[in-house]
Amino acid sequence: MDIGIQSNLWNAEYHREKRLQMLAEIAQAGYAGIEIGAHRFENLDHPQEFLTQVQRVGLQVAGIHTLGKFYLDGDLTYPTQAADFAQATESPFMLVSGERTAGRSRSDYERMAEIFNQVGEICQQRGLTYCYHNHWWEIENDQAELHTLLELTDPALVSLCLDIGWVQRAGYDPAVISTEFIERIRYFHIKDTVTEKFTDLGEGEVDFPAWWQASAGKGDFYLTHERDEVLPQAFESARASRDYLRTIGL
Repeated sequence: MDIGIQSNLWNAEYHREKRLQMLAEIAQAGYAGIEIGAHRFENLDHPQEFLTQVQRVGLQVAGIHTLGKFYLDGDLTYPTQAADFAQATESPFMLVSGERTAGRSRSDYERMAEIFNQVGEICQQRGLTYCYHNHWWEIENDQAELHTLLELTDPALVSLCLDIGWVQRAGYDPAVISTEFIERIRYFHIKDTVTEKFTDLGEGEVDFPAWWQASAGKGDFYLTHERDEVLPQAFESARASRDYLRTIGL
């Protein structure tokens, strides 16, 4: 199965001066795609250069990940630029991570959903699937925030990237939560964790075989490994996690 990896493991030097080496390491570690944050580019004006580098080592751009602060002021310049970049690099997905804000009212969620729907339309016009990516705060309290966001957004415009590591951190079973939201999931972040520490896949608390048994064949989604930290041994960590996924049939 084709599986991507988020580029978080590699430091800023690899994302700029040593990008080709990072991409070569990703391919050598056994991944088919790269997901990368739009914020890791000095600007989004050179998508063809990035696509050429990715294709040179036999990879694909799995997704472009954006930060969600734009919905606080409603300025769609940044997500539009990111969507143009994603389209030009032949990425099928654009992801967005929300911002944790205490005391949101129903009208606040309605405004968020309106903006996410607008960005979803921008993505749809470019042939992209737009996915909301969760952290732990959307999952706590019986997934109250995630239920609200999905209720208020158009399923034809906004899908879900379920991060199973953050589900685990919030104290819930990834297999159960994946089953609950499977109709909206188009993308998984595969992450492992022990309490407050991230780990290579298979070394933490996530029951990956149970999650995959609950999810396999239930939808059309892309799988990307993510570990939210920079490591000096990025290649070794990436390879170990990819090797682990093969042991459960991925």
